[in-house]
Amino acid sequence: MTAAERGDFVLERIMRELRLFIKYGITDLRGLDFDADNPWRKLALALAERYEGDFKPRGRGRPKEHRDDCELVLMVELLTRRDCLSVRCACKTIAEKGALPGSPNSLYERHKFLMKQRPWRVLRQGLKQITGALYVEILEETIGAILK
Repeated sequence: MTAAERGDFVLERIMRELRLFIKYGITDLRGLDFDADNPWRKLALALAERYEGDFKPRGRGRPKEHRDDCELVLMVELLTRRDCLSVRCACKTIAEKGALPGSPNSLYERHKFLMKQRPWRVLRQGLKQITGALYVEILEETIGAILK
């Protein structure tokens, strides 16, 4: 191999490596900054995340946990007590007013799932024992403004 051939080989290899770094987002067209974090480590981790199961990022897609479960339960409780709606109709009303994100069916299924969970089931049993206009008034004050 002549010196010119060797130089072309080295240059081609550097270009392939640079394209690899660009492909995995470790650098851009301005080139590598070898004084910063270790780019070879970043490349190895990027390849591992793509091809190795233990390194693949978790939690893709929509999260299954919702932060508004309490609001859903209380809104359904208010609408079933105050307006004598069924749970399905209450979920439809909540979705139509845009009080919580989701379709009427997804809210209904989520409420049904929550009621199978022990903490929510115990809360619901406790709420069923409370009767009277004062309870509905308290629900309206706490959660009713969202439904208007």
